Parts: sequence; C-alpha cells; structure tokens
Amino acid sequence: MSDSSSVHESKCSIFAAVGIKFDESKHRPKKAQAKITAADSEFRFPPPTQEELEGRVRTILHESGVDWDILGPGLRRHQSIILGSTVHAVMFRPRYRRAGVDIGTPPTHEFSMADLIQTELKFTESAEPVNNYPGYAGFVRVRRFHKDHHSIYLIVVANENAATIIFNLYSTMDMNFVSGYGLFCAYPELTLNKLSYVNPSARDTSTDGSDFRRLAANVRRKGFTHNIALFEHVLYRNHVCGSSRCCPNTLRSMHDSDSLFVSFASTLTECAGPTLYDGIHTVIWSLGGPPCIGEGLVNGLVAISVPVYQHQAAEI
Repeated sequence: MSDSSSVHESKCSIFAAVGIKFDESKHRPKKAQAKITAADSEFRFPPPTQEELEGRVRTILHESGVDWDILGPGLRRHQSIILGSTVHAVMFRPRYRRAGVDIGTPPTHEFSMADLIQTELKFTESAEPVNNYPGYAGFVRVRRFHKDHHSIYLIVVANENAATIIFNLYSTMDMNFVSGYGLFCAYPELTLNKLSYVNPSARDTSTDGSDFRRLAANVRRKGFTHNIALFEHVLYRNHVCGSSRCCPNTLRSMHDSDSLFVSFASTLTECAGPTLYDGIHTVIWSLGGPPCIGEGLVNGLVAISVPVYQHQAAEI
C-alpha cells in the first residue's frame, strides 16, 4: 500500500473514531470563476483549472531543474509545501526570473526532505549557511541546494504544519502554497485581482528597513497594487473589521469556504474530498493588527495548527 493511501485511510479512521461525519461540501474547492462578493465581479486572473494545474507545476519546476514526478510524491510523503515565486508562476505565469524553488518542511521531516533533494533530485547542498532569508519568519533554518544554475531553498518551519509559515510573510500576496495535492490561496479575492496588503505582524529583520523596501519593490514588480492596510483598497473601505473574509482581524481556517484550493485531478480522494496536504492538522490564523474601522479586536499574530477533527467538530 502506498504512503498516501495509508494517510487517507488514517484520516477516515480518525473521523470515524470520534463519530464525526466529514462534510465534503465545506472542503470543496471554489470554482475557478467564483464571484467576488465585495466587487460583484469575476477574478481578473482566474486560477488554473484542475486539468491544467499539474501541467503548469510540472513545466515551471522543470524550468527550475526539478522533476515533479519525484518532488510531488516527496511533498506528500514528507508533509512539505512549495512557497514563494514558484507558486506565483503557477498562478499567473509571469515572465520575471525566479531565484529558486522554496520548499517548507516541518522539523521532523527536514533530513528526509534534504535526502530526497540530494539523492533523487541530484542537487548538492551549499557549504555556506543561509543566515538571513528576508520575508520569512517562523522558521528554524534555511538550507540551500544547487545544481548548475538552479537552486532549492529548504525552509525548516518551526511547526509541525509547514503551512503556518505563509502567515508570517510580508504580504497577503504570498499567502499561497502548492502541496503534493494542489494549489492553496488564503486570500483569493485579493490575490486573484492582484491586490495585496502588508501583514500587520510582519517583522523587518534588517537594521535599516531595507528588507521591507526590497519586499515592497518585489510586490510592485509582480504587478500588484499594494497598500499598508485592507481598507486602503477602494473595494474594501466599508468592510466589517473582524468578520469580513479578507480582514486581517478575522479568525480564519485553511478549511473554511473563504480560501481557494484547486486540487490536482490525479489526487482527489473519495474519503475526504480534496486533500490540502498530508497530516492530521489544519491551520487557524488571524494576522491581527489594529481595528480597520474602529470595530473588532486588536490581536497579535495567531497561526496555529490543530487536529482537523477538532476543527471539524467545532463546525458541526
């Protein structure tokens, strides 16, 4: 039996053991042409369909010297995800040059994932440590691997769910990932209209503010309209702080209906509908920050992983 089949069966047994019926409708990917409630219009840049998604991932990784037929099963086996500009290339097919492939992995899978990169993908680890990786927080360390002019950055996340790292990123533009099962986007209404705002909990690791200036320039380079806060975007000036889906003070879950997940057609399961990643944890988050329009709570960053069945029980 394959590793992925074992995980799918274990998920089914978890739900059965606690007497919870998995509601597939709450985990169904939004349609690619879903309407945006605030604007009553379609996405300017609709996400790839199930049929074309895996082909895009395969092509873009091939351009980066990475074989998807090796990496894909590795992501599923080691509960890891692809982050950063590679995901943007999958979503928007831009022409700018990508620096490398960022892979987030939990600490318990670090050495297995590093071994896969070296022995199966044939990348060599660089001797020089990566001490500063601007734009990311919530990680233990970053390891760089290279092959010819290609690079892979293995980001060891300080949490057993690698997806928690995306909620530490500088901008909502980057709160997306590709897992071994598909494409996840935390803020589709913003991202697929090329809008973004600064994560209130983001921290500049430089001493002179240069990291944030570089990251802001990178956002503009990718064609996004970028603002400090959500309400600075015209479409969201009258949103309700603490409850609107795009508000940084709203408590969200990776399995809520406001996220977008487009699964690879080849990895759909009958057990639990579309699978975001292997493992039994989901992520609940709130970016925090001051109230947008004088309502809601002032929160610090919340990005924690909890067992899926506990989260599911709370919804039922």
